[in-house]
Amino acid sequence: SKLIAIFTDIHRREVTGKVMAAINGKRVYWQISNVRRSKFMKILIILMILTIAATTIGFYKNPSLLSRYQIFMNQTSQTVETQTGNRSDRVIYNQIIDSLRELGNRLQLSNTTQTQQDNGMVSESAEDMTSCTFPEIDPFDPVIMALTKFQKPISCEGGIPHLVYLSSDTIKVNHSRTSLVGEGNNTFNDCRYKSVAKKPGSDFKTVILYVSDLFNDSIDVREGDDDLVVECYGSNYTVLSRSYFSLIRIKKDLELLLEDNYQNHVATYYPKETLSVLMIGIDGNSKQNFQRHMPKTRNFLLNDLNAIELHQYNKLGEKTYPNVVALLTGKSQTEMIRSNWTAAQTFDNVNDDFIWSDFRKAGYRTGTVFDQYHLTAFHYQKKGWDKAPVDFYRRAGLHYRNRDKLMRRHNKHCIGDIPEITLNHDFWIQMATTFNNSKTRPYFGYSFTTHLTHDNHNLASAGDHLYLGFLQDLKDKNIINNTVLIFFSDHGQRFGATRSTYNGIIESRTPYMFLIFPPWFYQKYPDILKVLKINQERLTTNRDIYETLRDIANFQGTTKLGDINKRGISLFQEIPRERMCEHAEIPVEYCVCNQLTNSNVSSSISLVLALTVQDKLRKIIYPVRLKCAQLTFRSLKKVMEVRSDRSNVNQTTTDSTLYMISIATTPGDAIYEATVKFFNSTKKAEVVSDILRVNMYRGQAECIKNAQLRPFCFCR
Repeated sequence: SKLIAIFTDIHRREVTGKVMAAINGKRVYWQISNVRRSKFMKILIILMILTIAATTIGFYKNPSLLSRYQIFMNQTSQTVETQTGNRSDRVIYNQIIDSLRELGNRLQLSNTTQTQQDNGMVSESAEDMTSCTFPEIDPFDPVIMALTKFQKPISCEGGIPHLVYLSSDTIKVNHSRTSLVGEGNNTFNDCRYKSVAKKPGSDFKTVILYVSDLFNDSIDVREGDDDLVVECYGSNYTVLSRSYFSLIRIKKDLELLLEDNYQNHVATYYPKETLSVLMIGIDGNSKQNFQRHMPKTRNFLLNDLNAIELHQYNKLGEKTYPNVVALLTGKSQTEMIRSNWTAAQTFDNVNDDFIWSDFRKAGYRTGTVFDQYHLTAFHYQKKGWDKAPVDFYRRAGLHYRNRDKLMRRHNKHCIGDIPEITLNHDFWIQMATTFNNSKTRPYFGYSFTTHLTHDNHNLASAGDHLYLGFLQDLKDKNIINNTVLIFFSDHGQRFGATRSTYNGIIESRTPYMFLIFPPWFYQKYPDILKVLKINQERLTTNRDIYETLRDIANFQGTTKLGDINKRGISLFQEIPRERMCEHAEIPVEYCVCNQLTNSNVSSSISLVLALTVQDKLRKIIYPVRLKCAQLTFRSLKKVMEVRSDRSNVNQTTTDSTLYMISIATTPGDAIYEATVKFFNSTKKAEVVSDILRVNMYRGQAECIKNAQLRPFCFCR
């Protein structure tokens, strides 16, 4: 009846304004424009009838009908994308379709969990009985939309043209483009390439291995020259254009080693499948921001690639580093230090802890791609690696590319007339097509993009079409048929106006995680598909992905009930529905299972909480007190009570109450957020979480280098 009311009202009134509806208990606000919708309303009415039919006759009892229903939903979603030109209309229609698709997913979830007795899995509804429940926040909430600015797609038109291209192992001049550069008498003359490499012993220095002869038509690339900078010159010997190539070429010695590793791995573990793995990460992009700004990419993941999206995916740390370290090693920052690593050292002596080393031992070719030279999780305030951590590590070319003012002059997201994102994606297309047989030459790739969204999460919309194109390439070239694709982010927005809202707090803690398996995989392993569907609604973290990667490297095709006492559980095992943040070792300040409620706290208690945070801040900054000013509480920004959700884990006792408090300090106008426990009997308090800086501090802490202390320092 609610669906009927929604559709009838839109169709009859064709209103401009806010239409409020409730679908599956959700409150959704739509901004409807004055556009005639009668043609598309017919489709929506059909969907409404199908949905009512689903709930009436129980599609969940007939998997075939349910599958047809979901296929129809996916086809209708594609119709929305192709036939609906107005962006706001697409948002409205996609919200309706997402709600209807969710109904289908819930029916399927009910079907897969209703009678599960196999492999020790429990039987009741996964969703109804799950201890941890994330708050349902609307990605298109009016408060958030008022702070959202959609950006134009990245266009490199007008950038300096690239004059050369790569054909097999030959660099060729594109003579049809040479007239596009130069002016006056300074016209195209010739080119040459430099072979560059990371300097041994440093991740921040490069060496030039070879400089080719000048050429004005073509030149063959020498064997061993893999990271190339090509410069093309004018008549007066000034540089007119630069191009960058990272070649993936078969190395005989490496192939012999990896083939031996692969044969030993198969003989020892007898894996049932050998699947390549490609991980594509984007910095600072919450799952809600992804839904707002990258709908084309998200829809393609869900509709065309049948991705498994984890709906209760919780970050583990504030910044990129603790989250990706857990993803790649299963460890925490503290455990990395216990493994004999510090920020003053390189990662070489702990490189065996990284998942790419596990894959290399199993015979996989390994590679990494970053788009920033200094601002990666392993290089900002850190040393990186002395030796290359993976087989294909194109560090030197990135160094030159990041510093190329000539080719970045038009647009910081472009290298000349090519988007930087496209260059990174081309590396993976090249790797996947070079090692295109996962049975004999599997590969593992890890990519993380910082440049697009690190400073402005709204820029995600500018890259939507580029990521969509990359995913389409993976599908069109059949790469996805033998590759597990993991599409993820590390955390949400950490600073800015969005972060100061309630929705922004939740968004900062909820990155996205999509897993895409080859089309044949679900048919061959239906029990694993069932478990993956169940785990979509369970509390998950990066450590679970790490354990899943380990299982992929040694794939056995079996499922069982996961051990709740383990902080990391493979997604091929059913994650216990009772799991809470304490089980997964999610710090209280990031736990989305805990409910935040507005609390009418007395001024005396608020002052106690604020001064407790102030005292903690002063203790943190004490070691650098000669360089950094003492921080003083200036104003109270927010106090919210923290309540644990449907579990005794982290439950507030009668003797104490847990609060999340935000305060502003002086000097520097810093805003800090902390979780504080207030003891009702003694009227005292203690900080029980890390203290988070939730506004920018760039330019305030340049007098110290310690990355942990910089958020708390205002230089004297």
